[in-house]
Amino acid sequence: MAVVNTITIVKSGGTYADVDEMRTAMRTAMNNEAYFDHMADLRAANSLAVTEDFDAETQTYTLVRNWDDSAYATWNSGKSAEAGAHRTALESAGFTVDSQIT
Repeated sequence: MAVVNTITIVKSGGTYADVDEMRTAMRTAMNNEAYFDHMADLRAANSLAVTEDFDAETQTYTLVRNWDDSAYATWNSGKSAEAGAHRTALESAGFTVDSQIT
C-alpha cells in the first residue's frame, strides 16, 4: 500500500508566473540542498513519484508525493523533522502550507 502526501502551498499576493518561479522561491526559503538531493535520489530510485501543479491566478502550488511504504517509513523516521523546519521557513516567508497524508 502506497502513502500519498498532498502538499498545497499558497503565496498570498505572490506574482510568480509559473511553477519554476514558485519552486525556486520555496527552495530559497527552505535553504536545504542536501534534503532536495535526497528527495531527487528517492525519485531516481523509483521509491517516490511526484506530480506538481501550479495555478498562477491563485498562486497555489500543489505537490503530490506517492511513496512506497518502505521509503516513506525511512523518510518519516529520519527526515520529517526537516520537513517541519521547511514548513516554518515557508510560513515565515509568507507562504501558507497544508499537508495531508492518506
